[in-house]
Amino acid sequence: MGSRDCGWLRGMLMTEILNLAEARDKRDGPDAEHIDRDGYGRRLYRYTCSYRIGRSEYTLYLWAYDFEDAERHADAVRAGLVVDGQVYIEGVS
Repeated sequence: MGSRDCGWLRGMLMTEILNLAEARDKRDGPDAEHIDRDGYGRRLYRYTCSYRIGRSEYTLYLWAYDFEDAERHADAVRAGLVVDGQVYIEGVS
């Protein structure tokens, strides 16, 4: 088959490149309440960690930069979790 003149295509140059990874993150990423930023503006994501006592399962939440960072946090929890006290109120400085 010979080459064809695609002159119509020349007038349709893309003016914007779509970043597929960014589009996927917007579509498949976590809801806004599960994203935060640290003091340097880096994104933090909310992760869950579960544990069992007898037949009951419990969940702890933590903030981390990525899954590997969440695993480091879980290792630190395993090594030295301390109960600081009961929570009575949140959001008060």
